Amino acid sequence: MATILVRSQNFSPKSTLETLDLGKDLQDLVGNLVIASAVVVVVVEAGTDDNPQGMRVGAPVIAGTVVTQRITGGLAGNVYCLSFQVTTADGQTFEELGYLPVQASPAPPLVIPG
Repeated sequence: MATILVRSQNFSPKSTLETLDLGKDLQDLVGNLVIASAVVVVVVEAGTDDNPQGMRVGAPVIAGTVVTQRITGGLAGNVYCLSFQVTTADGQTFEELGYLPVQASPAPPLVIPG
């Protein structure tokens, strides 16, 4: 089995209240190989969070060479590293990283009754 770690990118910042489907197209890594399974691991790159794995909602979804994970919450000011780890049908493993900054949710607009 080969483990290959290449490429990383930054995701656009998300607010603490957003729930997003974050995906990676691993075509450049796996080529024509079939992705048999995927795991997404969330760790804190900068900041403090006792439960970064709690940001994951459900299991990752595989669609061809694209792996998508639903992500929610996070702590404002933190940067999280999402590790997209896949195993192909022939047993090879590949990993790609994505960095996700989390920012405070904007305050709702103040409505003054007239």
